[in-house]
Amino acid sequence: MNAGRDYIVEYRTTQFQQGSLVLRFDEDPSPATLRAALIRHGVPGSALTEMSARPLDGRGSVHRYDASTVPTPAARPGPRPFRLVRPLLLVPAAVIALALYTFINAGPAIEQGRQAAQEWYGDSPGDFCWNRLAMVTRHPDRDRGPVSTFFSREPTKEFSPANVAYFLACYDQIREQSARPAP
Repeated sequence: MNAGRDYIVEYRTTQFQQGSLVLRFDEDPSPATLRAALIRHGVPGSALTEMSARPLDGRGSVHRYDASTVPTPAARPGPRPFRLVRPLLLVPAAVIALALYTFINAGPAIEQGRQAAQEWYGDSPGDFCWNRLAMVTRHPDRDRGPVSTFFSREPTKEFSPANVAYFLACYDQIREQSARPAP
């Protein structure tokens, strides 16, 4: 049984890093074996410029190699990446972008919410805006399909970005009014 032989392996990289390790090899290490051993121990293979190995016991010759001429050993194929991750991440991003677009596009709903806030008379701002939104959306001409509702520029009976825009504009306007000092 061959227990191998210990070698002092020294290396230098393009990143101005140099170091040494004591490694055991069954026989005198070839350049490819030495390079593979250094890579296994965390030395970046693409950065290696020089490497050498000399027996630890001092008997034998020093093996010096220009690492740039030694081919990198073939990498083992790792686990295959799961490809549905990217498309699954695109769905929420698309929904958020679409909701943001419709919210920004709801200019008339925002203007109506600001106008409604001018009539605020003392209820809590949230209750007042919610009641005004309910009054605005009672009209029968506001009944639309789900796609039309989502892209509506004015408040609708169903929940929509325009309803959110109306409520937030009303609430924000009341908050601004109440923050101003009384004349």
